[in-house]
Amino acid sequence: MLQIFKRREGCFTKGSIADAVRASISIPGVFVPERIDGRLLVDGGVIDRVPVSVVKDLGADIVVAVDVSEVNKNIEIQTIYDVIMQSIDILQVEIIENREIESDVMIRPYLVEFNARSFTDIEAMIRVGEEEARKHIDKIRSLLE
Repeated sequence: MLQIFKRREGCFTKGSIADAVRASISIPGVFVPERIDGRLLVDGGVIDRVPVSVVKDLGADIVVAVDVSEVNKNIEIQTIYDVIMQSIDILQVEIIENREIESDVMIRPYLVEFNARSFTDIEAMIRVGEEEARKHIDKIRSLLE
């Protein structure tokens, strides 16, 4: 979650899970920002789609990051939502490359065949993620030892 006016990243560690989820899905131009405790919040992915620094600040010793932001360069832009999502994706590319350096393991499931509005192919997306994660199991196990 991002506090917009202060451009400050944050993390919910207590409080209502419903409020946290609502703030987390507040994609600018798609959903209205969520106001919580006098703060106006949007999806943290606006400034950091793979929040490695946040989990490190919370005390993680090992960081397994997952990047699902592969930009589909052949997407057919049909709506303003498509324009907004593609713009955010492009802005994130540079930031995510930095996160790979900061994480211990970076998992990148190839999901470009699905679009951001695809809520019907969830099982297929999970399978792709599981297959990609399996490729990193040995490294993850060695980090845990």
